[in-house]
Amino acid sequence: MIKQFMAAAALSTAIAAPAAQAQSNDIPNGKIEYSDLDLSTQEGVAELDQRIERAARFICEMDVTSTGTRVVSKAKRDCADAVRKSAKKQLASVIERAQRGG
Repeated sequence: MIKQFMAAAALSTAIAAPAAQAQSNDIPNGKIEYSDLDLSTQEGVAELDQRIERAARFICEMDVTSTGTRVVSKAKRDCADAVRKSAKKQLASVIERAQRGG
């Protein structure tokens, strides 16, 4: 069975909800695959954190630059922060269970 986590991030889902959604209090949803990770190890948790970070940057279009500036807007930064926090909060119990041997 493939473990998938409906988190506030998306790697495998088509996302058209950039920073504008962060302004409306709606955190975009998507999937982060973690079935291939051993979350009982620091390495597994570190890789999951990297996946969350990449997903947050993707969903909030952090790497998309506006004409005339390379500065990431506050709305995009806020969006990415919300995505990270939500994903980590929702995955905390999964990580805890894995580290307890469950």
